[in-house]
Amino acid sequence: MTQKPDILIIGAGLSGLICAKTLQEKGLPYLLVEKSDGIGGRIRTDEVDGFRLDRGFQVLLTAYPQVKKHLNLNDLDLRLFYSGAWVHAGRAFQKVGDPKRHREDLLPTIMASVGRFSDKLRVLKMRKSLLSEKPEQIFEKPNMPTIEALRQRWRFSESMIEMFFRPFLGGILLDHSLRSSARMAEFVLRMFAEGSAAVPAKGMQAIPEQLASALPADKLRLSTAVTSISGKTVTLDTGEILHPKWVVVATDGADAGQLLKIPKSAKYRGVTTLYFAADRDPIGAPVLILEGEPKGPVNHLVSMSAVSKDYAPEGKALLSVTVLDHQNEKPEHLEGAVLKQLRLWFKQELSDWTLLRTYHIPAALPDQRAELPFSKTGFKEISPNVFMCGDHQETGSIEGALISGVRTAETLIERWEQSTIQRPAP
Repeated sequence: MTQKPDILIIGAGLSGLICAKTLQEKGLPYLLVEKSDGIGGRIRTDEVDGFRLDRGFQVLLTAYPQVKKHLNLNDLDLRLFYSGAWVHAGRAFQKVGDPKRHREDLLPTIMASVGRFSDKLRVLKMRKSLLSEKPEQIFEKPNMPTIEALRQRWRFSESMIEMFFRPFLGGILLDHSLRSSARMAEFVLRMFAEGSAAVPAKGMQAIPEQLASALPADKLRLSTAVTSISGKTVTLDTGEILHPKWVVVATDGADAGQLLKIPKSAKYRGVTTLYFAADRDPIGAPVLILEGEPKGPVNHLVSMSAVSKDYAPEGKALLSVTVLDHQNEKPEHLEGAVLKQLRLWFKQELSDWTLLRTYHIPAALPDQRAELPFSKTGFKEISPNVFMCGDHQETGSIEGALISGVRTAETLIERWEQSTIQRPAP
């Protein structure tokens, strides 16, 4: 069977969905195909024994400009995290809060053995400075690795970097070395200062589902893989041959590189998330807990059921544990190593903890090292009719995925309008 959709979008992750939604709003003809059985790309939520498990620990930052513009945050029914973190250090949990939002946290934060008093003043100075800048100004700064910016630009002590910033920013950027771009780190810190970290009450998949709800059913085809792209000819695994005017490859960088025959199109960082069910929540607060003095593979832990009760059945707790790739034990030893470390945290046996599922995600986030180039347009034009978009072309984030998809769609709308003007009158 041969079809000729004017625009073919490959991949129903956030970039592909927002690209399709933007085209839909302008009335342009398109078809969105996705090789898996569901939408969302890396943002999916599985239901296991009554628990909701996001595929890897993820949060939505409510201050992201594109998030505020393109998502209805009220309809997502967001549940907020505590603004700050608990740091496990000195055999206890040290509270590092945001006194601007939680005045009661001022004294505990000052007294915490995380960094020096001067570091806490520098955090406030950095917060004020970043909030005074527009997001785009942050990306115009001279670039450097995050670790160098923390030492040279912001002059934090080594103890503050090791106990707080390395696990906090390392967990966000999936880079415990902190060699990732300081621009991205500062942008994320600004977003935390301006807004909140949150999850939809019923899981992160609510985000792609909201975008997809604007698309007609006949414009989205699941379980449909593209096997080849050659010029304006696209072949599907069903044997169908399509001849679109424009093709948008909105898959992850590795799949895009394979389809477009672009070697080493994107590098990625991996992560492992373990979900445990428990009869009792040892935390009882919607807070991120960081390992400030590493004694095992755990970088951070969150009680997802404390953030949103809908993540777990009544009377149960859901604990999310994140392990960065460089800290991985052998897979068969990982669960034991994690529980051994957490027994030190909670000073108790964890016999009521049951491992629900382990997600090892080798391509969780694009590598954002300072020396790596990124597209200035948010997408890459492979040829006059083929585009590649995704957060690997912008910034590795929900914000980057949305920017890339929207900018690709805007370019297609412009090309479409130009082609319409140039058509001869009948």
